[in-house]
Parts: sequence; structure tokens; C-alpha cells
Amino acid sequence: MKIKFALFLLINLFGRGITFSQNVVNNLTDLEENLTQKIFEKTKDLSNETQLSIVLIKNGISRFYGMIKQNDTIRNIENKDKVFEIGSISKVFTATLLADAILERKIKQTDDINEFYPYTFKDDVRITFESLSNHTSGLGENPSNLQLSEFLADSTKAERENPFQKYSDSELEYYLRNQLQLCCSFDRKEYLYSNLGTGLLGYTLCQMEKCSFTELVSNKIFKKYKMNNSYTDARLVETGLVKGISRTGVPIGNWIWDSDVFLGAGGILSSANDMACFLEAQFDMDNKELAMTRKPTFKVND
Repeated sequence: MKIKFALFLLINLFGRGITFSQNVVNNLTDLEENLTQKIFEKTKDLSNETQLSIVLIKNGISRFYGMIKQNDTIRNIENKDKVFEIGSISKVFTATLLADAILERKIKQTDDINEFYPYTFKDDVRITFESLSNHTSGLGENPSNLQLSEFLADSTKAERENPFQKYSDSELEYYLRNQLQLCCSFDRKEYLYSNLGTGLLGYTLCQMEKCSFTELVSNKIFKKYKMNNSYTDARLVETGLVKGISRTGVPIGNWIWDSDVFLGAGGILSSANDMACFLEAQFDMDNKELAMTRKPTFKVND
């Protein structure tokens, strides 16, 4: 069945960013009235200076709508080329890199990642590429030696800094060799969302290709789909970088990543224009790489 319609949304919101203003003005135009009202209802309680960038694709035609909340008024803004952190949508790109490796016959989706590490995982646990991609590996959301509790206890720090930034290759090795523990038995697959799992998938693909995640995603995806305004490092964005907004409405810095360990789980930055290129490619039913990423591999529920 041919896909004809898609919607994508980018937003520069970190933390909760909810203000519950009672007198917000809807000054949106250029959209059908029912859509502007729906968007207004969903965004009126966001902090001032929050931006959204929306692309609607229908029958091969992309329409872009930008909006910003300023002085308790939501109005239109031209921001289709502004660069946002896309967060966990990065996981879609990591899955696409896996599909590319499978189609190039470098690996099979049922292969173990263990073969790409020069050490044995704790208790000789075996983990497949597919299980990392579809969140059935049994790995928890984050590794046990990532001290998130102390980080989150400081609300100011938690809003302003990337808790994954300094998690290093050596810390990952220590975890895999000494602390690795699955949340369910290997023979009883269960769905458990895991930043660690997708991060490990991207990291393993880098080990296989002997290159960085930045090189891998740039060469395999950004260049292929003409995503010329997409990055893995906010410091490389020369113009148009959208800052995050804290829950109190204060602009905060963009996340920086010092290693590849978690980069594939949430480190990509892109624009609505670039994301439209990637979305439009999804409509190409002859694109085997993207078709593979849409093929179900595990049923979560009925």
C-alpha cells in the first residue's frame, strides 16, 4: 500500500516546560482552522520562546509550518531550516544503519554483537543486533554504572547538562564485562525500551565499520538523502541552532556528546526541511533499506 500522507514535528522543549498560562492568544495563520486550533490547544501551556517546526507531506508535496510562543501569544515563524535536537528519533537513523549493514550482507539481524568485541560479556550473555533494535534484548533503559540518580537529584544540572555526555568507551566495557544483567531471560523475549540498547547498537556498528558514528550516519544517511543541515555535534551548527527551553522558560545549552556510546540513541540534530527529505524517501516502496526498518519484528501487544 502506498503511503501518501505524513506529519513530522520538531520542538525545542527540554524538561517539562509547562506554564499553564490562562490568557494565551492564538495568532496562528496559514493552516486550516481546525488544525490551528488543535495545535494551539496542545501548545498553549508551553513556556514562552518554545518553537515548533511542522512538515506535512501529502502526495509528494511538503508544506512547512513554524510557530513560536512569545509574550503568551502563539504565532507563525519561518523555521524550516532551523536546527533542532531530534532526541530519540535518532534511534530511527540507527535502525536504518543496521538495515544498510544487513542488505550489504555484512551481518544478519540474528547475529550476535559479541563477535565485534575483544572480550567476553558477563555470564557469557549473547545479544543479537535485532534485539537491540526492537528493544527485546533484556537490557535496562540505562547501564547500572551511569549515575543518573545523583545527576537527576540536582534539578538545575539535570535541565542543563547531558547525563550521557561523559559515559566513555571504558565505562561501557566495564559494564559489559562486569555488571551486565538482563531484565528477562534470553529465551523469553519482552519489550523493554532501552537507551542503552540502541546506543550499544550504534556503537557496535561503529566497531564493525571501524569508524565513528558521525562518519557512519553522515556517509550512509545524510549524504544519501541530501540532509545537508543535519549533525551529531551542536558545536558544528554555524547558523540556525535552536536552543532548548527549561521548564521555567529559560534558554539552555544544547547537549554535547564526548563519545559514541549513546550517540545513536539520541544525538542527532536536524531541520524540518532535512527531515522532510528523509520522510519523503519512506514513500519509495522500492527503497529496501527503509522498508526493512518498517517491518515488524516483535509484537508488543494485541
